[in-house]
Amino acid sequence: MANNFIMRKLIYIFLLTGSIAFGQEKTTIQQTSQPTLQTSVTPTVSPTAPVITFQTTTHDFGTVKKGSSITYKFKFKNTGKESLIIYECRAGCHCTTANCSKDPIKPGKTGYVEVRYDSTRVGVINKEVLVSSNASNMHVSLVIKGNVTEGEVEKSPADKSNSGSDTKNK
Repeated sequence: MANNFIMRKLIYIFLLTGSIAFGQEKTTIQQTSQPTLQTSVTPTVSPTAPVITFQTTTHDFGTVKKGSSITYKFKFKNTGKESLIIYECRAGCHCTTANCSKDPIKPGKTGYVEVRYDSTRVGVINKEVLVSSNASNMHVSLVIKGNVTEGEVEKSPADKSNSGSDTKNK
């Protein structure tokens, strides 16, 4: 009889503990299944904000000789109604550097981002420079492309005419 009594108490405790644990798990499920409030902030752009408009955002150097220092000036115009301020020009790696216009660019005026690539490795060039400013288009990506080779490079017609803002030192 004593064993029967102890056995009933153990079963009772086991059932009680199990129902408490099950009840807590149910509460947890209910708490996590409630929808969460998610908000997204969309920046408002002033209609008079500056706008940075590049003539081009990609430049292909073509084929260049290893060890050449090649440079291209990406020209832009402030087509907005307020002064344009460039905060940062950030190149993606150590072989590419960027130099930006430092002074505010008044509406209707032009500026530049000069990108220099040091071709110490043979292969395809595909590098990006990120320009950050106070313009309505706050971030603009500029891309340089090309191919670096070991030997002599045959000059293209564009190289012979020396037109544009592209310089190659061979």
